[in-house]
Amino acid sequence: MKRLFFFTLIVCSVMYLVLSMQDEFTQKPKSKVIVQDKIIKKVEVAKLTHNVIKSKTVKKSDYILVKIDEIEAKNNNFAPYDTINVIEGSLYQKDMKEGEVLSGNDILNPGDAGYLQLSLGDHLMPYHYKAGNQEIIESLPIRIGDRVSFVATSSSVDNIKESGYSNIHSISSRVVVRDAKVVQILKSVESKDSERNVPSSLLIALSLEEILKLEMAQKLGDVTLVPSKLSVQLTVIKSSDVLDGVSGVRELRISGGMQ
Repeated sequence: MKRLFFFTLIVCSVMYLVLSMQDEFTQKPKSKVIVQDKIIKKVEVAKLTHNVIKSKTVKKSDYILVKIDEIEAKNNNFAPYDTINVIEGSLYQKDMKEGEVLSGNDILNPGDAGYLQLSLGDHLMPYHYKAGNQEIIESLPIRIGDRVSFVATSSSVDNIKESGYSNIHSISSRVVVRDAKVVQILKSVESKDSERNVPSSLLIALSLEEILKLEMAQKLGDVTLVPSKLSVQLTVIKSSDVLDGVSGVRELRISGGMQ
């Protein structure tokens, strides 16, 4: 009886072991759960490197590009740099401090409402200048925000506009307006009627005194526009400065021929 009991127990144990091993081999392996790291998107923002003043031109040297988390940018209402339209002639709408992040609302571009008034300030007026020699404006590398000066050539005796350059000994050239700011450039466009190019002209910020001085200079003589950096050392050039040199050469040739 005991033998039968032990035999049955052994058989059951063996069968249980076989069945357990069979289940282990036939059971499908559990798939591994792969936990992926969450990708945090970065955006670039423009952070000012120094204080800037309202109405000043926006320059690339005013700021650096810094990468921050997109979530941080949204939480702080920071505008990504690629959404800010910084172009030639862009101006600051307000005073800003070092470390502040630039946004599209902080600047005005040419053509925006209020841009012209921001460029002029409280004491200047827009002056529309069209040069007599249009090739001057077309050839000079003038951009919005540049500074220009006006050189007037006139006579101390006659009105050059009426008498011309008949009395060459009384003619002189001098700078009548210095460091005027260019606020807009009107490019040449093709006229549909005449099929000719309409000359370029400039919109320049001038004081009332400068406008009156420039108008007077244009009525009495010839006015030439030059970049301010070229007129820094220019004071007054008289016709005698040129004629004396010409006379000296002539006298040298005459004396050389008489020998």
